[in-house]
Amino acid sequence: MDQELIQLIKDLTNKVNILYEDRERQGTSHEQRMNVQNSDVEDPHLRVRAPAYEVENYPELIEEFPDMEDDIFRSPLKDDERKEMVYGYPKFKVVNYQPPPLNDTAPTAVKKVDRLLYSIQQSLANITRPIDQYRHEQLRSGRTVDPDNDDDI
Repeated sequence: MDQELIQLIKDLTNKVNILYEDRERQGTSHEQRMNVQNSDVEDPHLRVRAPAYEVENYPELIEEFPDMEDDIFRSPLKDDERKEMVYGYPKFKVVNYQPPPLNDTAPTAVKKVDRLLYSIQQSLANITRPIDQYRHEQLRSGRTVDPDNDDDI
């Protein structure tokens, strides 16, 4: 049972990666559908859509990090760099995210996978938030970074 579940997750991951690659090749973005009815409209068949936004990097950030335009998710870190990044910062416990409840009729295997994915998501958020906050604060204050003469780096 566990091997079948792991294989199913791997297959789904591969399919999602293929879809992402296809979307990147097409260069299109789609609006997300929301399941919220517009209260101003009396037609129950009309739905409100979330607007699609494209966030552009600001010039200071691009100057500071010229590799921002690279796809960091497709170029993994080496093991020693990854371990240093993951274990080099304390756990960030301020985040209090409450995920929506799962369907009670969902099988226990689905609930286990959901808990696993949630813990991964929370770990990633805990790892990257202090770094993001520090760098943006440095950029906002106009401080230039000299890696040879900076104890924080």
